[in-house]
Amino acid sequence: MIRSKNTHLLSLAFLAALIFSGSGLLLFARTEHLAMLQDPGLFWFIALWILAQILFILVSVFSLRAAMRLALTEQELSESVQLQRSILDSAGAMIVAADVRGRIIIFNPAAERMLGYRADEVVERLRPDELFPDGEMERIGRQLIGSIQRAQSLPGDAPEPVRSFLQYVSSFPSTRVRGFEMNYRRKDGSIFPAMVYLSAIRSREGSITGLVSVSTDLSATKRAEQALRESEERYRDLFENSAEMIATLSPRGRYLYVNPAWQSHFGMTADQFESLMSFESAFSLEVQAEAAVLFRQALLGMKVEAAPLRLHTRDGGTVEVEASMSCRRESGSPVSVRCIFRDVTERNRRERRLRMQLQVSQIIGESSTAQMAVPQILAALCSTLGSDVSNFWVIDEATNWLKLQSSWAPQGRASEEFRAESASRRFHRGEGLPGMVWARGEPHWVSDLRTDPHFVRGHSARLNGLMSGWAVPIRVGNQVIAVMEFFSRHRMREDAEITATVETICASIGQFLARSSQESRVVALNQQKEFILNSVADAIFGVTPDGMIDFVNPAASRLLGVEAPVLIGKRAHAVLHGPLGSEICGEDCRTRLALQTLTPTMGQDIYLQRDGRRLPVEFSVMPMLEENAVVGSVLSFRDNSQRYALDRMKDEFVSTVSHELRTPLTSIRGSLGLLSAGLLGELNEKASSLLRIAVTNSDRLIRLINDILDLERMQSGRATLNLRRLSIRELAQQAMESMQPLAENSGVTLTLEAEEDVWIDGDPDRLQQVTTNLLSNAIKFSPPQAQVRLRIHCLPGQAQLSVVDEGRGIPADKLESIFDRFQQVDASDSRQKGGTGLGLAICRTIVEQHGGRIWAEQNELHGATLHVLLPVTHEMKLTAGPGNGFRNAEPPTTPSELPAGTRITPEEKHLEA
Repeated sequence: MIRSKNTHLLSLAFLAALIFSGSGLLLFARTEHLAMLQDPGLFWFIALWILAQILFILVSVFSLRAAMRLALTEQELSESVQLQRSILDSAGAMIVAADVRGRIIIFNPAAERMLGYRADEVVERLRPDELFPDGEMERIGRQLIGSIQRAQSLPGDAPEPVRSFLQYVSSFPSTRVRGFEMNYRRKDGSIFPAMVYLSAIRSREGSITGLVSVSTDLSATKRAEQALRESEERYRDLFENSAEMIATLSPRGRYLYVNPAWQSHFGMTADQFESLMSFESAFSLEVQAEAAVLFRQALLGMKVEAAPLRLHTRDGGTVEVEASMSCRRESGSPVSVRCIFRDVTERNRRERRLRMQLQVSQIIGESSTAQMAVPQILAALCSTLGSDVSNFWVIDEATNWLKLQSSWAPQGRASEEFRAESASRRFHRGEGLPGMVWARGEPHWVSDLRTDPHFVRGHSARLNGLMSGWAVPIRVGNQVIAVMEFFSRHRMREDAEITATVETICASIGQFLARSSQESRVVALNQQKEFILNSVADAIFGVTPDGMIDFVNPAASRLLGVEAPVLIGKRAHAVLHGPLGSEICGEDCRTRLALQTLTPTMGQDIYLQRDGRRLPVEFSVMPMLEENAVVGSVLSFRDNSQRYALDRMKDEFVSTVSHELRTPLTSIRGSLGLLSAGLLGELNEKASSLLRIAVTNSDRLIRLINDILDLERMQSGRATLNLRRLSIRELAQQAMESMQPLAENSGVTLTLEAEEDVWIDGDPDRLQQVTTNLLSNAIKFSPPQAQVRLRIHCLPGQAQLSVVDEGRGIPADKLESIFDRFQQVDASDSRQKGGTGLGLAICRTIVEQHGGRIWAEQNELHGATLHVLLPVTHEMKLTAGPGNGFRNAEPPTTPSELPAGTRITPEEKHLEA
């Protein structure tokens, strides 16, 4: 500013001098004393003065111009300094400058904001290394020095941290600025990364006088870069680890990128894909054309989404994919084509499995026979699985061979030779593919039919181009009943999921075949039942729950003399006993009661024929059950006319035996008893022995006749029970006392085990007969030193009496038959142990007359136990005949069937089995 003022004053003085000089010259020129100019001295004075003024003017002009240029330079310098200050103050980057001695000379506001220092705290106060973490400048300096090849000479007073940076910037031209990353430390001690651009401050001579750095905070950039890296890593990880096949293609179809899933499927590396000339080159021949079409559609901007493709892997497998392709464009021109293949093999398999199961279920539901269902099932499975031929083999039970029942193949595919050979063959177990599956009971795959030695139909398979095959057994339970085969013209490898799916379907087919076979057998059984019902001699009625006839067999129509259609829909009781049957029979008609109550009933009755004649019959009414519900009853009856004639003959025979055999035997036994008592004197030893034998056999014969007559009376209903209240304990004690001598002679111990006394309604003589008979058998069949126990148990409403022995026991197959007449465990028992084989039959008859039950069981170790179960209260029921008072000739099977008023005459004797 001072220089500017001087220049202004100098300009004013120069202007004044110029004015004064010009004015003097003008005044001098106008004087009238021009003659003075003629004086040489004065002339040269004036001339020199004028020349001096001209020189003065020239010097003044040049001085003025120099002063003006200096003023302009100072102004420009001031503006430049102001501009630099503005730049430093407004710069967003941190600008720090230091001289060669390491003193900070510039610290702009951005540096204040970033580092937290004020400029006056830093400029010429702090060293540059104090703005960085410890050792940071040394570390960066070593890196920078290591990156240069040569360095210029530097002032010797430069400190070491700054010296390395000076050497670095001196290694490249001043117009070149290089950047590097460093960590700064703020005033609060926090550290942040920054990008530092370092350059030298040079003098006019070009020597380095300092360093200036322009730094930008990289924290946000680092975070953005980290986020970008993470995003890239996520996308790369997504692409690289995606199960979907992803590829990027050029508009010409060249591969730009393929992810590992794409490489894994085709068995090629990324470099190999990049060497391919077209997109479809990587595919098998079967799908190349289809793949090329999809690529062209995507390139033209058409939407390609979820297009199905069937790819073949290099190991022979098949993969089903959905192809989605799109084209990326810039300025309307295609740049790249994105391709994503999604593997839908498993999904399609599940859908096919469900579809196959639904189809097979529908076929099974709509078919009534296996002959109708099997061809449709083969067609459905073959179409869904993509097979070329399917066969269905069944086991011929008569020959135990596998024979072809049905075969299916798509139209237009040659398979006649193979199917014809299959139809002509029969396979044993283990022979051929179906025989092997039959023997093993599990599926079997043949990848190459041409090389498998067990596949005997290889020639015809080659003729028809069949390559692979597999078979699945069809079971019912654990038994193989059929085998299903599938063949393909492609090489197939074993597929566990397809096998499992078809096995599941085969299980349903097996159940259908079993059900169809059962239905066929049911039809045959129904026909057989109809034949039997039509051929049986017994008359049979089917009766509804309300007593109406809905079935009549020919025998019933024949016995009654009425046509079957006439009987259908009539009331059964009215047909059998006539329209007035209810009035004649009364309330105790067993046929009517059985049809009304639908309870099992057996007995005898008199039915009326069409012409009014009376027909004595033996009838049975049994309820018909369906799911434990009574839906009706079956009445069967037969003509008993001949039986009654035989009964009369039997009665006459029994009467003859009773009078003609029993009376003489009684006399013989009495005479032998008198002789054995010594009526005729003492007998020698031999005679006494013979007499004892005669007495023993006479007693045995009398017991046999008595047992036969007694059993006959009870079973014919001519013997009644003399019921009264009695104690089971007392009954058992009396029986044990009566059998004690026999037990002592046999070396057997009798024991009574009674929890408590039980009182029942019963015939004491008959029950005593049962108890002594059971004890007698137990004693006779027990070894010496054995124990026979008589147990009494009290049950709700019942009393149980059990005889437990330690003998040889009863075989399982004899536990029921020993209660039949003339039945013994061993035929030799009648000779060794005595007995007639009627004792247990009599016991059962007596127990059943009391409404009880008798049975035998094997003991765990040895011996047997016979149980008698008796009701505490005995209720007598009438066994009514028909309305005309005809007597039942059939012995009742339960006490409730005993005729009213009938009594059993007790005979006190010991019965032996």
